[in-house]
Amino acid sequence: MPTSFSDLSLYQQCPRLFGFTKLGYQPITKNEPLTTGQLVHAGLASYFRNGNVGRDINVAAEENLSAITQYLSGSERYEAEQALEKALNRAIGLSKRYILHWAKDYTATLVEPELELGGVIIHPDLIATYQGQRVVVDFKTTHYTDPRRYAHSGQTDLYAYMLNLQGTHTDLIIYDIISEEGIYRLDYPPRLDRGEYLFRQIRKIPQNTDQLLAEPHWSWDCAGNCDFYVPCYLRDDDQQASNDYLESNYIQGGK
Repeated sequence: MPTSFSDLSLYQQCPRLFGFTKLGYQPITKNEPLTTGQLVHAGLASYFRNGNVGRDINVAAEENLSAITQYLSGSERYEAEQALEKALNRAIGLSKRYILHWAKDYTATLVEPELELGGVIIHPDLIATYQGQRVVVDFKTTHYTDPRRYAHSGQTDLYAYMLNLQGTHTDLIIYDIISEEGIYRLDYPPRLDRGEYLFRQIRKIPQNTDQLLAEPHWSWDCAGNCDFYVPCYLRDDDQQASNDYLESNYIQGGK
């Protein structure tokens, strides 16, 4: 479990594309195997809806396998099938570990709802009650267990801001990072100023992109090779202040 985040080199790689000046969009096609993250999200959504994690993971995998069989052949098909099998096994293991030790912390209110405001469409992973507080939860299945990698993007701050505009108060934003190394949790009060900034930038995007923004394969990762480049909200002189803010809030890890 990390106890300090002194290495900022990762975050200094941010492309800083203010105003969404670049959108690198690559749609998921039917001949691509689902990733572990997509399958974990399917399983957790199923769990919070009806208490059954395996059903939706297996259904998603079976449908994906059928598409792979239909559109690929030869070595490409074999490699895709192997990748899907590996992702499925990993997703089941990670989902079971998370549900056993962590999912019980939440009383789910809304699971992957679609929320629209001013032409901006969002899909939070989970809106729930946690220790008596109303929270927005984002699940990450990744090898990167430093929560600041994701908190800097402002994705969930945007969710909280839009919910606030609709009259729903959010007490905390929570990132649950699910990995083989362990499960890590970061919670902090939403930064509505950052959410407002992102909301206004998204609304500047030309028309006919709302559906693209709603798709689950957009990456909000602000620190590496992004499919969806979000603007870095922070100026260089604000970077350390944000790191101190995130580090001062509760970070918990466990197997």
